[in-house]
Amino acid sequence: MPAKRDFAPEDVWRLRTVADPRLSPDGRLVAYVVSEPDRERDGPATTVWVAPVDGSAPARRFSAGPDDGAPRWSPDGRSLAFVADRGHGPQLHLAPLDGGEPAVLTDVPHGVSQPVWSPDGRRLAYVARTGEWKAPEERSAVERNAPRVVTGLHHRFDGIGYLDERRSHLFVVRVDGGEAVQVTDGDWDDGDPEWSPDGRRLAFVSDRSASRHDEVHRDVWVLTVAASGRPGTPRRLTRGRGTASAPRWSPDGSTIAYLGHEVEDGNSAANAHLLVVDTARPSAPRSLSEPLDRTVWGVLRAPGAAHAWDRDGRSVVFVAADGGSLALYRATLDGSRPALVVGGDRQVVALDAAGGAIAFAAQWVSEPMEVYACGADGRRERRVSEANAELRRDVRFAPAR
Repeated sequence: MPAKRDFAPEDVWRLRTVADPRLSPDGRLVAYVVSEPDRERDGPATTVWVAPVDGSAPARRFSAGPDDGAPRWSPDGRSLAFVADRGHGPQLHLAPLDGGEPAVLTDVPHGVSQPVWSPDGRRLAYVARTGEWKAPEERSAVERNAPRVVTGLHHRFDGIGYLDERRSHLFVVRVDGGEAVQVTDGDWDDGDPEWSPDGRRLAFVSDRSASRHDEVHRDVWVLTVAASGRPGTPRRLTRGRGTASAPRWSPDGSTIAYLGHEVEDGNSAANAHLLVVDTARPSAPRSLSEPLDRTVWGVLRAPGAAHAWDRDGRSVVFVAADGGSLALYRATLDGSRPALVVGGDRQVVALDAAGGAIAFAAQWVSEPMEVYACGADGRRERRVSEANAELRRDVRFAPAR
């Protein structure tokens, strides 16, 4: 076997990243996204892959690419929904696990993101932008140079800019066909949808405060959605302080775990927490991560989920930062100090839990990113992806000191 050589600048073209690992409902398979540099496109090419958690077979490429992501398992584990751009913007696709041409479920002008299955497998919720918009290159000189009235500062931080006045809202589409139904609207952005276990409600985050154009105070909201798609009136669960993201229902539907803080001055440098709030009655959010005194990862959009309920509904697995590393911890509802599940010199950047297993994506200076799996207790860890196998075979990565 030839000796390994030092990593060279040209090897960047061979370096792949993995993101958004998602376990099948029985915990036996994991779907994830592989991103690799594409010289011809001068950008990344992304595809969806599927691998058995037990390592009994090599990972296989599931989607054609080159702009695919957000794989989401159907509740019966027989198919995958994912977002793919086939020349008409990112649209929602559905493909059976055993192969076949993907069905296209949406055809919306501004594309979709953040798909999530209803528990009965009949509907998918997603996020899409609404409103009129022209790409800058399609605007006339008059349109490009027309004066604009700017009433808030948030456009400097949203990654969109003041020329784009579209708003992100929630939609629901039936898997068996039909028009998508818009279930939220208004002069604000809604996101991070999550179905309740009974399939009757959607949790989501939104900043609907009067100061939303100047500060960020996202809250967790809950919306009843009828089988016809007709929405009820949203109800706010949190208190309009700090920020919130990624609400996750407990298995019994009584509690929502989310990431955020309650610092009222909008301080983005505040420690993020793993918080829980009651879904049935008004109550103050409670931090499960506070005894750890570490920042919880994932308040900003992470490359996948950063926390997940254990199947017994009594604890939550989450990612927290400690020095330069990111590790997995488990917090229980009794408020005791969270326990370390997966640690070491590495950064765990995304996770999922299902069927008594945990899948996570991790990297370190001396180890390129891959997907790993372990038991609920963190034991029996194994690498299940081989996105950078050839690079590791040929190249020596310098250890971090």
